[in-house]
Amino acid sequence: MIFFESSIDHSNEMIYLYSKDQNLYIVKESSDILQPNQIHPIDINNQFEDIYVKQLGLDRYGLYRGEEELLLFSGLLNVDEINRNYKMDLKIHGAERRFVDISFIQYIPFNFVVTYDCQNKELNVRKNFV
Repeated sequence: MIFFESSIDHSNEMIYLYSKDQNLYIVKESSDILQPNQIHPIDINNQFEDIYVKQLGLDRYGLYRGEEELLLFSGLLNVDEINRNYKMDLKIHGAERRFVDISFIQYIPFNFVVTYDCQNKELNVRKNFV
């Protein structure tokens, strides 16, 4: 569980204070020095091949269309409630419903659900407690 996270001078570097396996860690993370053993086991279940979420760091995620970064978000590993909406036009081909699930990100006891509202052209990122 993450207790504290902060960006360093608005860069791509982050400082985290977190616990894992009954130990307390302080990590300075940059996308170019990220080590696989720093990442908690998180399951990402994307519903589309062309619009998807990938893990970028310990608790950072990006929404992509192909190689284009559309949105960055974080907060799965802390206890804060998250329910954010972002205006964007994703143009999901073949969507026959108003609400379309984009991705499910799971880390027990929390998960993120990323959903798109085709009518209002709005992306919702919500954290649930499992």
